[in-house]
Amino acid sequence: MTQLVLTLAIDHDTTSDHSSLTATLSLPSNAAPQKAQRCWRKADWKSFASHIQATRMDLSILQGTEDTLRAITNITQHIHEATNHAVPMKDPRRLEAPWWNQNLTLTKRAVKRAER
Repeated sequence: MTQLVLTLAIDHDTTSDHSSLTATLSLPSNAAPQKAQRCWRKADWKSFASHIQATRMDLSILQGTEDTLRAITNITQHIHEATNHAVPMKDPRRLEAPWWNQNLTLTKRAVKRAER
């Protein structure tokens, strides 16, 4: 804990018969870095499908566990590549209010619907 202390000050000039002690600590931030997210509403599904079809994977010739595991790995890789190609990333935005929850979202929708 002592490694976290940046400054330490004692103030004897107070209106009390006690001195005050002020410590400044270097505490880690709780703010989590924003994770990049995809904008699925703007996905180009035709491009995604053509990217997958261009791989021309033939799954009819699988013989055994090793072939199957290799095919699963390849399919997963192709899906990731097609997603990277066809689904754009969202623009980073400000952090949402920590107190907002799904119930408030539903209530807000109901209010807007009632206003209309």
